Order: sequence, then C-alpha cells, then structure tokens
Amino acid sequence: MPLAYLGAGFQPAEHLIPVALAAEEYGFDGIALPDHLAFPVRVGTDYPGTVDGSLPWETDLTPWLDPLVGLTAIAGATTALRLMTHVFILPIRSPVLVAKTVGSIAALFPGRFELGIGVGWLPSEFELTGTEFRNRGRRTEESINIIRALWGAQPVAHSGSHYSFDPISMCPVPVSPAAILIGGSSPAAVNRAARIGDGFIAMPATIDEYAATILPELERAMRNHGRAGNDFHINVVPSDVRNPSDLRRLDDLGISSVQLHPFDRQTATHKSLDTKIEAIRRYAGRMLSR
Repeated sequence: MPLAYLGAGFQPAEHLIPVALAAEEYGFDGIALPDHLAFPVRVGTDYPGTVDGSLPWETDLTPWLDPLVGLTAIAGATTALRLMTHVFILPIRSPVLVAKTVGSIAALFPGRFELGIGVGWLPSEFELTGTEFRNRGRRTEESINIIRALWGAQPVAHSGSHYSFDPISMCPVPVSPAAILIGGSSPAAVNRAARIGDGFIAMPATIDEYAATILPELERAMRNHGRAGNDFHINVVPSDVRNPSDLRRLDDLGISSVQLHPFDRQTATHKSLDTKIEAIRRYAGRMLSR
C-alpha cells in the first residue's frame, strides 16, 4: 500500500501537535503541510487549483503555519511520522538558508523529512521577498543544485546565472539528506521532476486522471531522461479515494505515497480539536487497516 500522509494544513497552531499525535496513533505514516507566506487583501491572480481561479480558503482567517517550523515541532513530538512539505515555494527563498534549515531538520530527524517543492503561482509573494517571478523555474533548478551541494562534501562554492558565492562550509551535513520532490501540473514541472527530482508531487486529480494522463506523462519524461523509477517517489492527492481498494489501485499504479484528508478545509480551520481527532480515528479505521 502507498504511504499514507495526513494533509494537516489550515489549522490553528494549537491543534497541530494533537492532530499529528492522533495521526501517528491511528496508523498514518506521515504528515504533510502546505506553504504560503502571506496574501494581499486583493489577490488579483487566478489560483491554478480551481476552475474559476478563485481561492478555496479565506485569506484573512485561514492559518498557514510555516511548514518547516510546524514539521520540526511534529517531528519532536512524535516517534516515527514522516514529514513532507506539500509544497514549499522554493524560489521565494535563499537556497543557502533553505539548505541550512532543511539540512538541520534532516540531521536532527534522519530519514524522516522530504522537501516537496514548487515554483509558486502568486507574484505578490515574490515581491514581498524581493525575488523575481518570471525566472522562478530556472532559479528553482539552480537552487536545488546549491542545496544538494551544501548537503555534501565541504567546502562549497557556486557561480551560476542567479546565485554566486565563494567557498563556504556548512555544518552539520545531514547523514541522510532530505529527498527533494518536485511538484506541479505543467509540462515544465513534470519534466523538471523527471530530470532532476528525487520524486514527483502530483496536483489533486482523480485516480482515473492519474492512470490515463498524469502518470503516463511522467513515465515518458523519465524515459526521455534515462531514469528508472524504482527509487523515484511519486506522491498524489486523489480526490476520489473512498475505500481501501482505491488505495490498492494506486499501489498497482506505482504510487509511493498519498495525501489523505479525513476532514475538509473548513473543518481544519473552524471545527474543534475533538472533531478532527474523531475524524482521523474513523477514517483510519475504515481506510488504513493493514
């Protein structure tokens, strides 16, 4: 069966650790947290995850904890839960700072953290951090190279199109560097994942859509880049998982992990902690008996 990650975003901060503890208790393998810095009062940009471009959350009421902070807290409170950013907007950050923070998490909790990254879609976030929106794909690829280098043999120097620095040493170097999973739905994102990613994070879709179009596109891209798929992590967010047989079908498709949601976004933001823990218990009992 694919690894089962609880989608734990959009919650009040005080609920996150109890929800993670319940997820571990009732059989989830991991926790996934999303990422946004801030939203303008008037967004002015279509959201790519809805048909009409509208945001499916309330920008002034929905909590967006920093995912690296939240996942580190979860790691310290739990025993073995895996941790995934789903997805972390890499090009609005310095790759050196990301290497330091994520490398520290990986050193503290070896083998438990996976850095799921995306290129972002909201220009105002790039403006907030003084970063360029239009070249975010190219900077993402250069950032990945820098991060991986800083998790390896020291010292490291870099001279690229967007970032340059003289030799530096960054310690500690994680014994088990975090896997970098590349998310997105565009052909460029799929190609980038197949070319330089440790895995691919697919956007929400039905199981039929994954089987008919998304996974074949990924497989073609991987063949084009001469990569075998045995150690390639594929994460999906299926919109139509109803029973364990659906998870078995995803397993047959070669899916490594699946993000599941025992409660919806409105419940995550507005309902009681007891409501969410009970939803996790019931969902796990129905779906995750192994």
